[in-house]
Amino acid sequence: MDFLAISYTFRLAGDELRSQLSFTPEQKAGFEQQMIAAGLCRECLILSTCNRVEFYLAGELSDHHQLIPLVYQALSDNKGLATSLLAAHANFYTDALAVRHLMRVACGLDSMLLCEDQILGQIRESDRLSHQTGTAANLLADLLQAVYRCASRFRHSCDLQGRSLSIPSLGVQRALLLLDQQEPLVALVLGASGRTGLLVIRELLARCGHRIHILATYRTLSQPLKELGQQYPNLTLVEYSLRLQYLDEADLLLSATLSPHLTVTAQQFGQHAKTMKRRILVDLAMPMDLDPALAQMPETIMVQLDQLQTLAIQNSQHLKAAACQGEDLVEMEADAYASRLIFRTQLPRVREVIQKASSLVPYYSPQELLTQMAYNVRDLASAEELGIFLDCLEKGLSSKALVTDRRFPPRMLPVEQHQLPDGAEEHA
Repeated sequence: MDFLAISYTFRLAGDELRSQLSFTPEQKAGFEQQMIAAGLCRECLILSTCNRVEFYLAGELSDHHQLIPLVYQALSDNKGLATSLLAAHANFYTDALAVRHLMRVACGLDSMLLCEDQILGQIRESDRLSHQTGTAANLLADLLQAVYRCASRFRHSCDLQGRSLSIPSLGVQRALLLLDQQEPLVALVLGASGRTGLLVIRELLARCGHRIHILATYRTLSQPLKELGQQYPNLTLVEYSLRLQYLDEADLLLSATLSPHLTVTAQQFGQHAKTMKRRILVDLAMPMDLDPALAQMPETIMVQLDQLQTLAIQNSQHLKAAACQGEDLVEMEADAYASRLIFRTQLPRVREVIQKASSLVPYYSPQELLTQMAYNVRDLASAEELGIFLDCLEKGLSSKALVTDRRFPPRMLPVEQHQLPDGAEEHA
């Protein structure tokens, strides 16, 4: 394997540092290409979300202990942060540990909200962007397919399919709990065209139904948002430039844009939110959308990403059993991926062994050849190697593997001999 992952998450890096490290899609492409052009790796993928900024490098990596400081330096030059600060708040994973880490991330096992599903969509989006620029075309592309397979198996085996387990849903839940208002609500959602904004709107509609009026702002009207606006009469689409006009009537303000600037400042809020009433402000963006000074405004409660962690812990109690199962699955999938990778590198050797065995077929029947091979291994291998060989041979010759995983069309046998191996009928 030849992988390296450098990770900044909510566990070690606070909101401010993650905000400084965040990348827009355009910035991602530029930094990924910069890393490759500098000869630090052959492929690079950046995962930048509200709770993590991670760098995945693959192919022709130098010694990891020499490479990691070079990555810190490149990141320091790009973001204007001290390398000592970057090193103090990072986790790094190499080779098999990097594979395992990315699988855990995709399954939501490393998330603030345990088993949340939004992260998988964010990985797919990073994959799509990196594929367009050609910075994750081979090694990382192959790894990501194994990661998607692992995440799909996890959600299916733990009965998590179709369940909304995301930070946006957690933010909505917290806002409604703090507001504690039964009469009709008005929610202003900034950045409604994006993935997070759409999740916020769907969560509000699911929890509040017709007792909420949602004002959804957009810079560019996306098709999913347009369709939601046509489907729900209590959803009004508003141009982003008009957002301040609706502050006064809003009971909830949820902001989830990709803007590098504040979407609402304390001064703007004071000028436009004239009616004195309780308001809940939820900032779901990284870097932060809402002016921190808004927390000091009268009758205003502000919720930031770090503050959602306590609620995430409470909400994740019932998911611990699923997480334990997920950890076991990740270990299996990571090991299976490592085996496939090793097998691929050893294909010339495998072909050589197959050719050698084929040359002996005229002199031995299949049964005689396998028997002779087993006795030769007995004489040449250690006791431990012999045990491993027999275990692998037994697995390779199992009826299930030969029937369900066969790579060649079945040979036609005479009618009286055309029978499946014992126990294989259920797989036919």
